[in-house]
Amino acid sequence: MLGNRFRNGSVFALIFMLFGGILTNGYAQIDTPYPVNTMPAPYSSDIYPDTIFVFCDYPLELTASFNGNSRLYNFEWSNFNTSTLSYDVFLVENGETSTVRDLDPGGYRVRITAGEDIDTVFSVWAFGNTVHAENSIGHVSCGELALTGEVECKDLVFYHPETKEEHSIENDYFFEWTASPYAAIPYPSEDLNPVTHDPPYEDTWFYLTSEDNFGCTASDSVFYETIEVKADFVPDPIEGPAPLEVSFTNKSINAAEYQWFFGEPDGFQGVPDETSFEPVHTFKAPREYYVRLKAFSEAGCEDEFTYPDPVYVHYSKLEVPNVFTPDGDGINDVFKVDSRSLREFRGSIYNRNGKKVFEWTDPEEGWDGTVNRGKKASPGVYFYIIRGRGWDGVEYEYTGSLHLYRGG
Repeated sequence: MLGNRFRNGSVFALIFMLFGGILTNGYAQIDTPYPVNTMPAPYSSDIYPDTIFVFCDYPLELTASFNGNSRLYNFEWSNFNTSTLSYDVFLVENGETSTVRDLDPGGYRVRITAGEDIDTVFSVWAFGNTVHAENSIGHVSCGELALTGEVECKDLVFYHPETKEEHSIENDYFFEWTASPYAAIPYPSEDLNPVTHDPPYEDTWFYLTSEDNFGCTASDSVFYETIEVKADFVPDPIEGPAPLEVSFTNKSINAAEYQWFFGEPDGFQGVPDETSFEPVHTFKAPREYYVRLKAFSEAGCEDEFTYPDPVYVHYSKLEVPNVFTPDGDGINDVFKVDSRSLREFRGSIYNRNGKKVFEWTDPEEGWDGTVNRGKKASPGVYFYIIRGRGWDGVEYEYTGSLHLYRGG
């Protein structure tokens, strides 16, 4: 497995070899100002201890020199003709060194001479564009996104400087799909044409990056404009007495239209109950309600979400207290029922003579033991009639007596 070294730019592999000629009082070399990866040529020997230099990120630039004496040398540069398998001279110059820049892929040779005592030749092979990557969007539909990738890398093919025998070094590549922002890609390093059935809900850049055996890389990117939609919401409150007013916070992604269904699991067919963005709905009948939202994107994709917990509207209750002591101590000072989810309510208090002394219709209120606009009722026995009907249809009726006690 190759490492994750990703770089852009031209890719060159150079094969340097020294042969023939006479060297005195120094040594000759070809160098480059750029960092390179090196390896021995497959045919290296004592006679040809040649080295392969791999340039990944830089243009091909070579400098020939003869170190040892400060003097002028003659540099004759040639490039290899693959049709004739021979070298054609393209540059002759004098100097202490000689540099050739922005070279095209191919074979190069430099002959260095000075007087009668120096005559030496170097051969160089340069290979460009050894790795290439290209990607695109192959197919887009609701719930499916197909990516298409293409990666190529070339073997290094060169010729022995004397025998003209063809040699090659096989090249291979590793690739990887990535996304920004992050998106799941099935088998990102195994499938050049991955298909995901979970496309992202936001616009995303997809990148295909490849690295060859020489550590050189190539990459390409493609922009995906999402058509997907995700339905999501949160109810508040989730439970309470009837009638229960619930607000819905819409957390959908990339939606343009909405259909709300406020019902039980088997009641989601037909016309939606609401189509607004964030509805407020009142649930009246006590029971559990599973709420579903269908969301639609502008491209026509749809998604639905049912909140996992039901909205629970409490069943009705009406209970009458059995203690009433309006003595001002803050305990049982009001004759008040314990109720919830009531649709109708009415309570009446009568004295021993059958006269109505108090009446109320709000179950949250009650009798505080006063009559005639604030006058304290006399201690003793009183009678009550309390009726109610819950939102669930349950009817309640209580009659009985209560004792009014006052402290001394």
